Amino acid sequence: MKTALTVLGVALSPFVLVAAALLASTPLSWSGTAYVLGAATLTAGLALAKKRAGPWLRWAALALVTVTAGARLSTGARGEAVTMVTVDGHASTSSARLLARLVDEEDVALSGARALEATGLWHDPDTRGLVPVMRAAYGEMRAAEGDVPSPVLTTYVGAQSPRGFDMVIAAPAGPASDTAVLFLHGFAGNFTLPCWRFARPLVARGVTVGCPSTTYEGHFWTADGAAIVTLAREALVARGAKRVVLAGLSNGAISASLLAPRSKGAFSALVLVSGVAGDAPCSGLPTLVVHGRRDAMTSPALARSYASRCGGRYVDLDAGHFAMLVRATEVDAALVAFVDPGRRVVSRAAGPSPTRRSRGRARVRYA
Repeated sequence: MKTALTVLGVALSPFVLVAAALLASTPLSWSGTAYVLGAATLTAGLALAKKRAGPWLRWAALALVTVTAGARLSTGARGEAVTMVTVDGHASTSSARLLARLVDEEDVALSGARALEATGLWHDPDTRGLVPVMRAAYGEMRAAEGDVPSPVLTTYVGAQSPRGFDMVIAAPAGPASDTAVLFLHGFAGNFTLPCWRFARPLVARGVTVGCPSTTYEGHFWTADGAAIVTLAREALVARGAKRVVLAGLSNGAISASLLAPRSKGAFSALVLVSGVAGDAPCSGLPTLVVHGRRDAMTSPALARSYASRCGGRYVDLDAGHFAMLVRATEVDAALVAFVDPGRRVVSRAAGPSPTRRSRGRARVRYA
Protein backbone atom coordinates (compact mmCIF):
# COMPACT_ATOMS: atom_id res chain seq x y z
CA MET A 1 0.00 0.00 0.00
CA LYS A 2 2.76 2.44 0.91
CA THR A 3 4.56 1.64 -2.33
CA ALA A 4 1.42 2.42 -4.34
CA LEU A 5 1.02 5.75 -2.52
CA THR A 6 4.65 6.62 -3.21
CA VAL A 7 4.28 5.85 -6.93
CA LEU A 8 1.11 7.96 -7.06
CA GLY A 9 2.82 10.87 -5.32
CA VAL A 10 5.82 10.77 -7.66
CA ALA A 11 3.53 10.54 -10.71
CA LEU A 12 1.47 13.54 -9.56
CA SER A 13 4.46 15.73 -8.71
CA PRO A 14 5.09 17.15 -12.24
CA PHE A 15 1.42 18.06 -12.69
CA VAL A 16 1.22 19.73 -9.30
CA LEU A 17 4.40 21.70 -9.97
CA VAL A 18 3.17 22.91 -13.38
CA ALA A 19 -0.25 23.85 -11.96
CA ALA A 20 1.36 25.64 -9.02
CA ALA A 21 3.70 27.59 -11.30
CA LEU A 22 0.82 28.59 -13.58
CA LEU A 23 -1.48 29.58 -10.74
CA ALA A 24 1.25 31.42 -8.84
CA SER A 25 1.96 33.61 -11.89
CA THR A 26 -1.40 35.35 -11.59
CA PRO A 27 -0.95 35.83 -8.38
CA LEU A 28 -3.37 33.77 -6.32
CA SER A 29 -6.13 34.68 -3.91
CA TRP A 30 -5.85 33.58 -0.27
CA SER A 31 -7.97 30.50 -0.95
CA GLY A 32 -6.11 29.65 -4.15
CA THR A 33 -2.81 29.86 -2.28
CA ALA A 34 -4.15 27.55 0.42
CA TYR A 35 -5.46 25.02 -2.12
CA VAL A 36 -2.11 24.96 -3.97
CA LEU A 37 -0.22 24.51 -0.71
CA GLY A 38 -2.63 21.75 0.23
CA ALA A 39 -2.12 19.96 -3.09
CA ALA A 40 1.66 20.27 -2.82
CA THR A 41 1.62 19.02 0.77
CA LEU A 42 -0.61 16.07 -0.15
CA THR A 43 1.65 15.14 -3.06
CA ALA A 44 4.69 15.26 -0.79
CA GLY A 45 2.85 13.15 1.77
CA LEU A 46 2.08 10.54 -0.87
CA ALA A 47 5.62 10.51 -2.24
CA LEU A 48 6.99 10.11 1.30
CA ALA A 49 4.49 7.43 2.28
CA LYS A 50 7.28 5.14 3.49
CA LYS A 51 8.73 7.86 5.69
CA ARG A 52 7.47 8.87 9.12
CA ALA A 53 6.58 12.36 7.80
CA GLY A 54 4.25 10.99 5.11
CA PRO A 55 1.08 10.49 7.19
CA TRP A 56 1.60 13.82 8.98
CA LEU A 57 1.88 15.66 5.66
CA ARG A 58 -1.27 14.01 4.34
CA TRP A 59 -3.24 14.92 7.46
CA ALA A 60 -1.89 18.48 7.31
CA ALA A 61 -2.98 18.75 3.66
CA LEU A 62 -6.46 17.44 4.50
CA ALA A 63 -6.80 19.91 7.38
CA LEU A 64 -5.66 22.86 5.25
CA VAL A 65 -8.02 22.05 2.38
CA THR A 66 -10.93 21.41 4.76
CA VAL A 67 -10.48 24.71 6.59
CA THR A 68 -10.09 26.61 3.31
CA ALA A 69 -13.18 25.00 1.80
CA GLY A 70 -15.17 25.76 4.94
CA ALA A 71 -14.12 29.41 4.86
CA ARG A 72 -15.01 29.69 1.16
CA LEU A 73 -18.42 28.11 1.73
CA SER A 74 -19.25 30.73 4.35
CA THR A 75 -17.70 33.82 2.71
CA GLY A 76 -18.47 33.03 -0.94
CA ALA A 77 -22.22 32.63 -0.60
CA ARG A 78 -23.05 36.12 -1.90
CA GLY A 79 -21.68 39.63 -2.34
CA GLU A 80 -23.14 43.04 -1.63
CA ALA A 81 -25.16 43.27 -4.85
CA VAL A 82 -24.31 39.92 -6.44
CA THR A 83 -25.87 36.62 -5.49
CA MET A 84 -26.54 33.36 -7.25
CA VAL A 85 -29.62 31.17 -7.45
CA THR A 86 -30.29 27.76 -8.95
CA VAL A 87 -33.28 27.78 -11.29
CA ASP A 88 -34.94 24.43 -11.92
CA GLY A 89 -37.41 23.35 -14.58
CA HIS A 90 -40.27 25.02 -12.71
CA ALA A 91 -38.46 28.36 -12.39
CA SER A 92 -38.18 28.02 -8.61
CA THR A 93 -34.99 29.25 -6.99
CA SER A 94 -32.69 28.36 -4.15
CA SER A 95 -29.31 29.55 -2.88
CA ALA A 96 -26.01 29.05 -4.69
CA ARG A 97 -24.80 25.47 -4.93
CA LEU A 98 -21.92 24.44 -2.67
CA LEU A 99 -19.61 23.82 -5.63
CA ALA A 100 -20.13 27.43 -6.75
CA ARG A 101 -18.61 28.69 -3.48
CA LEU A 102 -15.49 26.54 -3.23
CA VAL A 103 -13.03 28.48 -5.40
CA ASP A 104 -12.24 32.10 -6.14
CA GLU A 105 -13.16 32.71 -9.77
CA GLU A 106 -10.18 35.02 -10.23
CA ASP A 107 -7.77 32.11 -9.80
CA VAL A 108 -9.50 30.12 -12.54
CA ALA A 109 -9.92 33.05 -14.94
CA LEU A 110 -6.43 34.52 -14.65
CA SER A 111 -4.60 31.20 -14.75
CA GLY A 112 -6.65 30.22 -17.80
CA ALA A 113 -5.88 33.55 -19.46
CA ARG A 114 -2.17 33.06 -18.72
CA ALA A 115 -2.27 29.61 -20.31
CA LEU A 116 -4.07 30.85 -23.44
CA GLU A 117 -1.66 33.76 -23.71
CA ALA A 118 1.38 31.49 -23.34
CA THR A 119 0.15 29.01 -25.95
CA GLY A 120 -0.85 31.70 -28.44
CA LEU A 121 -4.42 30.40 -28.74
CA TRP A 122 -5.89 33.89 -28.44
CA HIS A 123 -5.91 35.84 -31.68
CA ASP A 124 -7.12 39.29 -30.73
CA PRO A 125 -5.27 42.58 -30.11
CA ASP A 126 -6.88 42.95 -26.67
CA THR A 127 -5.13 39.83 -25.39
CA ARG A 128 -1.85 41.72 -25.14
CA GLY A 129 -1.97 43.12 -21.63
CA LEU A 130 -5.43 41.68 -20.92
CA VAL A 131 -4.38 39.80 -17.77
CA PRO A 132 -3.52 43.01 -15.84
CA VAL A 133 -6.85 44.50 -16.95
CA MET A 134 -8.68 41.40 -15.73
CA ARG A 135 -6.79 41.46 -12.43
CA ALA A 136 -7.73 45.11 -11.90
CA ALA A 137 -11.38 44.34 -12.68
CA TYR A 138 -11.40 41.46 -10.22
CA GLY A 139 -9.87 43.79 -7.65
CA GLU A 140 -12.70 46.25 -8.20
CA MET A 141 -15.30 43.51 -7.89
CA ARG A 142 -13.74 42.18 -4.69
CA ALA A 143 -13.61 45.68 -3.19
CA ALA A 144 -17.28 46.23 -4.04
CA GLU A 145 -18.67 42.75 -3.38
CA GLY A 146 -16.24 40.73 -1.25
CA ASP A 147 -16.07 37.01 -2.04
CA VAL A 148 -18.79 35.98 -4.49
CA PRO A 149 -20.00 32.62 -5.84
CA SER A 150 -19.14 31.58 -9.40
CA PRO A 151 -20.82 29.17 -11.86
CA VAL A 152 -17.44 28.10 -13.33
CA LEU A 153 -17.03 24.73 -11.60
CA THR A 154 -20.68 23.76 -11.92
CA THR A 155 -20.49 24.54 -15.64
CA TYR A 156 -17.43 22.41 -16.24
CA VAL A 157 -18.89 19.40 -14.45
CA GLY A 158 -21.91 19.56 -16.77
CA ALA A 159 -24.46 20.83 -14.24
CA GLN A 160 -26.15 23.44 -16.47
CA SER A 161 -29.38 22.41 -18.22
CA PRO A 162 -33.05 23.44 -18.30
CA ARG A 163 -33.60 20.97 -15.44
CA GLY A 164 -31.36 23.10 -13.25
CA PHE A 165 -28.93 25.94 -13.96
CA ASP A 166 -27.07 28.65 -12.08
CA MET A 167 -28.02 32.28 -12.54
CA VAL A 168 -25.91 35.14 -11.22
CA ILE A 169 -28.13 38.02 -10.15
CA ALA A 170 -26.98 41.59 -9.58
CA ALA A 171 -29.73 43.57 -7.86
CA PRO A 172 -29.96 47.05 -6.29
CA ALA A 173 -29.85 47.25 -2.51
CA GLY A 174 -32.74 49.72 -2.48
CA PRO A 175 -35.96 49.88 -4.47
CA ALA A 176 -35.72 48.22 -7.88
CA SER A 177 -37.28 49.56 -11.06
CA ASP A 178 -39.57 47.43 -13.19
CA THR A 179 -36.74 47.04 -15.73
CA ALA A 180 -34.48 43.98 -15.75
CA VAL A 181 -31.79 42.77 -18.13
CA LEU A 182 -31.17 39.15 -19.10
CA PHE A 183 -27.46 38.89 -19.99
CA LEU A 184 -26.19 35.83 -21.89
CA HIS A 185 -22.56 34.79 -21.45
CA GLY A 186 -20.11 33.86 -24.19
CA PHE A 187 -17.71 31.01 -24.89
CA ALA A 188 -15.86 29.47 -21.90
CA GLY A 189 -18.91 29.57 -19.65
CA ASN A 190 -20.62 31.91 -17.25
CA PHE A 191 -18.18 33.93 -15.13
CA THR A 192 -19.36 36.29 -12.42
CA LEU A 193 -16.96 39.08 -13.45
CA PRO A 194 -18.48 39.85 -16.90
CA CYS A 195 -21.96 39.73 -15.37
CA TRP A 196 -20.94 42.13 -12.60
CA ARG A 197 -19.02 44.37 -15.01
CA PHE A 198 -22.05 44.63 -17.33
CA ALA A 199 -24.49 45.08 -14.45
CA ARG A 200 -22.57 47.60 -12.35
CA PRO A 201 -23.77 50.87 -13.98
CA LEU A 202 -27.32 49.54 -14.30
CA VAL A 203 -27.71 48.27 -10.74
CA ALA A 204 -26.76 51.76 -9.54
CA ARG A 205 -29.91 52.96 -11.32
CA GLY A 206 -32.24 50.34 -9.91
CA VAL A 207 -32.02 47.81 -12.75
CA THR A 208 -31.74 44.11 -11.89
CA VAL A 209 -29.48 42.00 -14.11
CA GLY A 210 -29.71 38.21 -14.38
CA CYS A 211 -26.97 36.12 -16.00
CA PRO A 212 -28.03 32.49 -16.62
CA SER A 213 -25.61 29.66 -17.32
CA THR A 214 -25.58 27.11 -20.11
CA THR A 215 -22.73 24.85 -21.28
CA TYR A 216 -19.29 26.38 -21.71
CA GLU A 217 -19.85 26.99 -25.44
CA GLY A 218 -22.44 29.69 -24.74
CA HIS A 219 -24.82 28.32 -27.40
CA PHE A 220 -28.11 29.70 -26.13
CA TRP A 221 -29.58 29.33 -29.62
CA THR A 222 -29.93 25.55 -29.13
CA ALA A 223 -33.15 24.01 -27.79
CA ASP A 224 -31.72 23.62 -24.28
CA GLY A 225 -30.18 27.08 -24.36
CA ALA A 226 -33.44 28.70 -25.47
CA ALA A 227 -35.30 26.85 -22.71
CA ILE A 228 -32.81 28.25 -20.17
CA VAL A 229 -33.43 31.77 -21.51
CA THR A 230 -37.18 31.32 -21.14
CA LEU A 231 -36.87 30.07 -17.56
CA ALA A 232 -34.40 32.81 -16.66
CA ARG A 233 -36.76 35.46 -17.97
CA GLU A 234 -39.61 33.95 -15.92
CA ALA A 235 -37.39 34.12 -12.84
CA LEU A 236 -36.76 37.84 -13.42
CA VAL A 237 -40.48 38.48 -13.95
CA ALA A 238 -41.17 36.63 -10.70
CA ARG A 239 -38.84 39.14 -9.00
CA GLY A 240 -41.02 42.03 -10.22
CA ALA A 241 -39.68 42.87 -13.68
CA LYS A 242 -42.28 44.13 -16.13
CA ARG A 243 -39.81 45.06 -18.83
CA VAL A 244 -36.97 42.65 -19.71
CA VAL A 245 -34.11 43.62 -22.01
CA LEU A 246 -32.25 40.76 -23.72
CA ALA A 247 -28.48 41.23 -23.87
CA GLY A 248 -25.47 39.08 -24.68
CA LEU A 249 -21.70 39.02 -24.95
CA SER A 250 -19.81 37.29 -27.79
CA ASN A 251 -21.55 33.91 -28.32
CA GLY A 252 -24.22 35.19 -25.96
CA ALA A 253 -24.77 38.18 -28.27
CA ILE A 254 -24.92 35.90 -31.29
CA SER A 255 -27.51 33.84 -29.41
CA ALA A 256 -29.50 36.94 -28.42
CA SER A 257 -29.61 38.18 -32.03
CA LEU A 258 -31.14 34.83 -33.05
CA LEU A 259 -33.50 34.41 -30.09
CA ALA A 260 -34.98 37.93 -30.01
CA PRO A 261 -36.89 37.60 -33.32
CA ARG A 262 -38.34 34.26 -32.13
CA SER A 263 -39.50 35.67 -28.80
CA LYS A 264 -42.23 38.11 -29.73
CA GLY A 265 -43.50 40.03 -26.74
CA ALA A 266 -40.95 38.53 -24.34
CA PHE A 267 -38.37 41.31 -24.52
CA SER A 268 -38.57 45.08 -24.78
CA ALA A 269 -35.11 45.81 -26.21
CA LEU A 270 -31.91 44.12 -27.39
CA VAL A 271 -28.25 44.74 -26.48
CA LEU A 272 -25.45 43.00 -28.39
CA VAL A 273 -21.84 43.28 -27.20
CA SER A 274 -19.02 41.92 -29.39
CA GLY A 275 -21.14 39.57 -31.46
CA VAL A 276 -24.07 39.13 -33.85
CA ALA A 277 -25.21 36.24 -36.05
CA GLY A 278 -24.63 36.81 -39.75
CA ASP A 279 -28.06 35.41 -40.64
CA ALA A 280 -29.95 37.03 -37.79
CA PRO A 281 -33.23 38.67 -38.90
CA CYS A 282 -34.17 42.00 -37.37
CA SER A 283 -36.04 41.62 -34.10
CA GLY A 284 -38.22 44.72 -34.37
CA LEU A 285 -36.89 45.82 -30.97
CA PRO A 286 -34.93 48.95 -30.09
CA THR A 287 -31.36 47.70 -30.40
CA LEU A 288 -27.93 48.70 -29.12
CA VAL A 289 -24.85 47.13 -30.74
CA VAL A 290 -21.47 47.66 -29.06
CA HIS A 291 -18.36 46.41 -30.87
CA GLY A 292 -14.61 46.89 -30.96
CA ARG A 293 -13.40 47.97 -34.37
CA ARG A 294 -10.30 45.74 -34.10
CA ASP A 295 -12.17 42.62 -32.94
CA ALA A 296 -10.46 39.55 -34.45
CA MET A 297 -12.93 36.99 -33.05
CA THR A 298 -16.27 38.37 -34.24
CA SER A 299 -16.84 40.68 -37.19
CA PRO A 300 -17.15 44.46 -36.61
CA ALA A 301 -18.39 44.90 -40.19
CA LEU A 302 -21.16 42.37 -39.62
CA ALA A 303 -22.19 44.06 -36.38
CA ARG A 304 -22.23 47.49 -38.01
CA SER A 305 -24.27 46.16 -40.94
CA TYR A 306 -26.80 44.54 -38.59
CA ALA A 307 -27.25 47.77 -36.62
CA SER A 308 -27.72 49.74 -39.84
CA ARG A 309 -30.31 47.50 -41.47
CA CYS A 310 -32.22 46.92 -38.21
CA GLY A 311 -32.38 50.57 -37.14
CA GLY A 312 -30.18 50.08 -34.10
CA ARG A 313 -27.64 52.32 -32.42
CA TYR A 314 -24.06 51.29 -33.14
CA VAL A 315 -21.28 52.14 -30.67
CA ASP A 316 -17.83 51.80 -32.25
CA LEU A 317 -14.98 51.32 -29.78
CA ASP A 318 -11.21 51.45 -30.22
CA ALA A 319 -10.78 47.89 -28.93
CA GLY A 320 -10.77 44.22 -29.85
CA HIS A 321 -13.03 41.41 -28.67
CA PHE A 322 -12.71 42.32 -24.99
CA ALA A 323 -14.09 45.84 -25.41
CA MET A 324 -16.39 45.49 -22.40
CA LEU A 325 -13.33 45.22 -20.15
CA VAL A 326 -10.77 47.45 -21.84
CA ARG A 327 -13.28 50.23 -22.68
CA ALA A 328 -15.48 49.83 -19.61
CA THR A 329 -16.27 53.54 -19.15
CA GLU A 330 -17.54 53.94 -22.71
CA VAL A 331 -19.56 50.73 -22.55
CA ASP A 332 -21.10 51.83 -19.24
CA ALA A 333 -22.16 55.16 -20.76
CA ALA A 334 -23.77 53.43 -23.75
CA LEU A 335 -25.65 50.97 -21.54
CA VAL A 336 -26.96 53.63 -19.17
CA ALA A 337 -28.17 55.82 -22.04
CA PHE A 338 -30.00 52.85 -23.53
CA VAL A 339 -31.33 50.90 -20.55
CA ASP A 340 -31.66 53.46 -17.74
CA PRO A 341 -35.34 53.36 -16.70
CA GLY A 342 -35.17 57.11 -16.13
CA ARG A 343 -34.44 57.50 -19.85
CA ARG A 344 -36.74 54.96 -21.41
CA VAL A 345 -35.99 53.71 -24.92
CA VAL A 346 -38.59 55.21 -27.23
CA SER A 347 -38.94 53.87 -30.75
CA ARG A 348 -40.76 55.92 -33.38
CA ALA A 349 -40.28 53.04 -35.80
CA ALA A 350 -39.35 49.91 -33.95
CA GLY A 351 -37.27 48.65 -36.86
CA PRO A 352 -37.88 46.16 -39.66
CA SER A 353 -40.08 43.17 -38.99
CA PRO A 354 -38.33 39.92 -38.08
CA THR A 355 -39.20 38.40 -41.46
CA ARG A 356 -38.50 41.29 -43.81
CA ARG A 357 -35.56 43.65 -44.21
CA SER A 358 -36.25 47.34 -44.49
CA ARG A 359 -35.05 49.27 -47.52
CA GLY A 360 -34.25 52.23 -45.36
CA ARG A 361 -32.90 52.70 -41.90
CA ALA A 362 -35.50 52.87 -39.19
CA ARG A 363 -35.03 55.66 -36.71
CA VAL A 364 -34.77 54.90 -33.02
CA ARG A 365 -34.85 57.75 -30.57
CA TYR A 366 -33.19 57.39 -27.17
CA ALA A 367 -35.10 59.64 -24.80
